[in-house]
Amino acid sequence: MSTKRLPIDPLDGPKIALAGDVITMDDAFTVMRNARLYIDKGVIVAIKRAAEPAPAGFEAVAVLNTGGTLFPGLIELHNHLAYNALRLWQVPNKYTNRDQWSGIPDYRRLVSGPMTGGVSNVA
Repeated sequence: MSTKRLPIDPLDGPKIALAGDVITMDDAFTVMRNARLYIDKGVIVAIKRAAEPAPAGFEAVAVLNTGGTLFPGLIELHNHLAYNALRLWQVPNKYTNRDQWSGIPDYRRLVSGPMTGGVSNVA
């Protein structure tokens, strides 16, 4: 029996603790290696080194190790969210320039087309 997982509303969901390398976005762009980012109701509560104790109220929160770099407060505006749902394009050749594949019919049919809503991603 599977349990249906509902999306987490960051304004009403659980407290979150993320582990990774944190770029603090201060004037010096300080990098905190092996740090933790604590979030409650969509607000960054604290950024601490992993060896430091969790802030009050986060003692029992499981830490999710992202294995990545965290940029708290930065919104990544150049992401193609639809590509998270599309199958990966099987690149047929080796290209030396990113402009070389954009005119290939399969690229337009399988990658560009679905992004415009006009072409199916069915092979």
